[in-house]
Formats: sequence, structure tokens, C-alpha cells
Amino acid sequence: MPTTQSEIFYSIALTLLKNVGSITARKLIAHLGSAEAVFSASGKIFHQITGVGPHLIQELKNKSYLIESENILKSCEKNKVTIFVFQDELYPYRLKHIYDLPYLVFEFVSIGYFDVTSR
Repeated sequence: MPTTQSEIFYSIALTLLKNVGSITARKLIAHLGSAEAVFSASGKIFHQITGVGPHLIQELKNKSYLIESENILKSCEKNKVTIFVFQDELYPYRLKHIYDLPYLVFEFVSIGYFDVTSR
């Protein structure tokens, strides 16, 4: 199932957070269910996630990440760039086997590389 625009928006914002890489982002989503849920969760729930501290809670309050995410999303739409989130069915199959996989993949020109039927 393709990822929703809302989830892509929050996924971009998640990648912009300081000290949040692919592994931490996937850990947060595994625990909370979605990138959007990460931004709407209360601070208390983050204490239950190993490796996540008060710095992240503070970063999530900074709305500049959401503004920057919106700018990136608009630019991608304008330039016809497709964004694949790691849990998207169209995310490149071989990349999913990398421990520190890219959380997002940007396709600048549609060449059918990410076509599911070509696996």
C-alpha cells in the first residue's frame, strides 16, 4: 500500500531532526506506529524507547522541522520527484536488507526502477 502524503510529510520532518538517523527513525515508528504519531506523542512515551532521550522531545517541539518538511514536499511535487518511505511497498527491495538503510529514497525521473513487478 502506498504511503500517504501526510506520512511522507512527517517522515521528511523526522529525517530533519538532529541526531535522528534511519535506525532511530525506524525504532520510533516501530514503537509508535507512524511518523505522524512520533510528532503527536506525549513526552512520557519516549522514555520507554531505548536510546531516546530528552533531547528528542525538545527537538519535536521545534516547528521549524515541519515548515522545512512542507517546503521540501512542495519542491518535490513541483519538480515531479517521487518520495519512497522505507515501509512503502515501492521502496527498493534490496535497500531494505541494509541495516542502516536510507529512510527516504527520492526518484527524480521515473524510469520504472522501483517497479514492484521487476523483482
